[in-house]
Amino acid sequence: MTATRIQALGARINRAKKVAFQFNGRSYSGFEGDTLASALLAAGESVLSHSWKYHRPRGIVTSGIEEPSALVQLESGKDTIPNAKMPEVELYDGMQATGVNPWPNALTRALSINRNFSFLFPAGFYYKTFMWPAKAWMFYERFIRKAGGLGASPEIEDTDRYIHQNIHCDVMVVGGGVAGLAAARALLRAGIDDLCVFELEDSAGGNSRGHVMGGMACPLGAHYLPLPTAASHEVSDWLHEIGLLRQHLGRTVAEERHLCHSPQERLFIDGAWAEGLLPPADPSSTTAAQYRLFAQAVQREQQAGRPSTAPRFTLPAHRSRWDAGLAALDAQSFAQWLSANGFSDERLRWYLDYCCRDDYGAGIDAVSAWAGMHYFASRHGFHAPGEAVSEREGVFTWPEGNAWLVKRLADPLGQRVHTGRTGLRVTAQRQGVQVLAFDEAQQQAELWTADGVVLATPLFVAARLLESPPDALRQAAALLQHAPWLVANVHVDEPLLDRPGAPPSWDNVRYGSTALGYVDAMHQSLRPHAGPTVLTAYWAVPVAERAALLAASAEDWRRRVLDELARVHPDIHRRAQQVSLMRWGHAMAIPRPGVQRHPALAALRASSRAKNGRVRFAHADLAGCSVFEEAFTAGCEAALG
Repeated sequence: MTATRIQALGARINRAKKVAFQFNGRSYSGFEGDTLASALLAAGESVLSHSWKYHRPRGIVTSGIEEPSALVQLESGKDTIPNAKMPEVELYDGMQATGVNPWPNALTRALSINRNFSFLFPAGFYYKTFMWPAKAWMFYERFIRKAGGLGASPEIEDTDRYIHQNIHCDVMVVGGGVAGLAAARALLRAGIDDLCVFELEDSAGGNSRGHVMGGMACPLGAHYLPLPTAASHEVSDWLHEIGLLRQHLGRTVAEERHLCHSPQERLFIDGAWAEGLLPPADPSSTTAAQYRLFAQAVQREQQAGRPSTAPRFTLPAHRSRWDAGLAALDAQSFAQWLSANGFSDERLRWYLDYCCRDDYGAGIDAVSAWAGMHYFASRHGFHAPGEAVSEREGVFTWPEGNAWLVKRLADPLGQRVHTGRTGLRVTAQRQGVQVLAFDEAQQQAELWTADGVVLATPLFVAARLLESPPDALRQAAALLQHAPWLVANVHVDEPLLDRPGAPPSWDNVRYGSTALGYVDAMHQSLRPHAGPTVLTAYWAVPVAERAALLAASAEDWRRRVLDELARVHPDIHRRAQQVSLMRWGHAMAIPRPGVQRHPALAALRASSRAKNGRVRFAHADLAGCSVFEEAFTAGCEAALG
C-alpha cells in the first residue's frame, strides 16, 4: 500500500513535531496527535494484524473502540499492555508495539498454514475435538493458545501506581470555592443534573470556610457580605431564595436577624475606643476638611459622564461602563492619585490604606486609584462626619462568617461535591475533557471525562492544570499578584479587660496597626450575658513576606497575634485558651494598576460565555480582586454562557 496522508491541517495533528516508534520491530515515524492506527496507515501499512484461528491478514475496520481486529501488544516486561486497540492508542515517542501473538515471530507467522485446512476446522470444532481424553486437555491447550490471536499478560510484578477509576459526568467543576459552587448551582438549576465538583480541601468554600473552637463557630477567611447592588442580580436572586432578602411593599428588605448587630465597628485611637472606623476629627480641623474634599471627589467620580444610565462603578465591575477617566485612574496607584490631588492628611490616608488592605489585601501604594475609588463608589460612598448620610449600610454576617453562605450553596449539591481531590491535569480533547485527579483519602488516581469543565480555581492554578493553556490564561496568570493572609482564631474563656470609650463591637481595629483588627464571633449571639468567645484576628501580610508567613513557627505567630491584641486587651495572654492559625499563601488577587479591563482577563471572561466552549473559567481573579459578588457572578456566567 502506498503511503498516504491527508494534507489538510487537522485540529489534533501537530505536523511540526515528529514522533518515532516501532511496530513489529520496524522503525516508523508519525506526528504528535497521531494514533498508532493513523500513523501506520499513513506509512502505507495495510496489514496490521491477523485473524486468531487461520491467521488471515487483517487491517483497520473502524476508527474507535469498536475495532475488532487491529490489536497490539504495547511495550514489554512489567509495562506491557495486551490487546490495545490501535485507533485508541495515541502515539508517543519511543513506543514499541507488536501484533498480538505472532508465532514464532511478527514476520514469520507459521500458523497461517491453518488457512489451507479450514475445511477441517469448522466453527467451535475445538469444543468437541479436544475434549477427549480429558487428561489431554492441558496438552492441547498450549497449541490452541498459540493459535489464538490474543496478547500476552505481563509476567513481572508491576510496582507502579495507576488510575483506579474511570468516571464520566456531563460537566465537571474544578474548585469548590464560591465561584465553583455558584457555577454548580446554576448548572443544576439549568437542568444539568449529572455534574460533579472537585475540591482540594476536606470541605467546600475556598477562603469562605469556617471553623469551630470551644463549641463556637468562627471564620477561617471571609466573614461578611454587604447588601448586593442592583447589578449583582444573580447574588440578589439567590439571597431572596434562601430568605436573606424579601420584597415588601415594592421594596427589597433584608432579614434583620442576619444583619450585623449594633454596635458594628470601633477604632482604638488616642488612648480610647471611638465609634466607627474613620478616625475622629474636630469639624474645624484640616483632617475634617480633607474628609469633606475626599467625599466630594468620590461623588464626582460616581457622577462623571452623566446622564448616561450605565454606572461608572458597580459590582460586578465588568458591568460598569469604562471611559478614559477610569482608565487614567487604573494607570496609577491610589497613593499617587491621593498625593497628586492634595490628600496628605495622615488620618485620612491611614483609613484609606486600611480599607484597601481589608478588601484587597494590599495598601494604597499597591492598588490602583481605580480600585481605591471603586471600594467606596461601587457601594456606600464616602461620608465625612456630620454629613446627612453618615451611617454605613448593613452587612450580613454570622459567627462562622461566610461559611454560613457556603453551606447554603453546597448542601443542595449533595454528593456531587467531591472533597479531598487534588487536580493533576485537565486535557481538552476532540470529544470532551479529561480531568486526572487524586483522591487523597483513598490514595488513588481517578480519570474523569466530561462534555465540559469549569475551572473555578485561581488563574495561576488553572494555567498549571490545563495541559494546553491559551495565551490569554498564561498572560493573566503572569499579570495577577496575590496577597498572603493570616487568620488567627483566639478562644478566650471570659470577657477581656477593655479600654475606655465605645463598647465592644463586632469589628474592632487599632489605629496605626499593621494588623486589621479582629471580629467577635459571638457578637451575633443573642445570649443575655457576656461570656467565652472567639476573636478572629486578620493580618494582610505584604507580598514580600509570603515566604516568612510559612516559615515562621506557629508559636511565633501565636505570640505576634496575642502581643498585638494585648495593646488593647492587657489580659489576653492569660485569657487565651487556644489559638488556631490559618495561613493563606495566595488569599486574594491584588487590583494593581493596569489590571482592571486587561485584555487577557477580558478574553478569558468572553471565552467562558461562549456557547460551545468546553473549558470555561470562573473565579474572582477575572475581576482582579477577591470579592464575593465577583466570584458568584463569574460562576453563574461560566455555567450559563
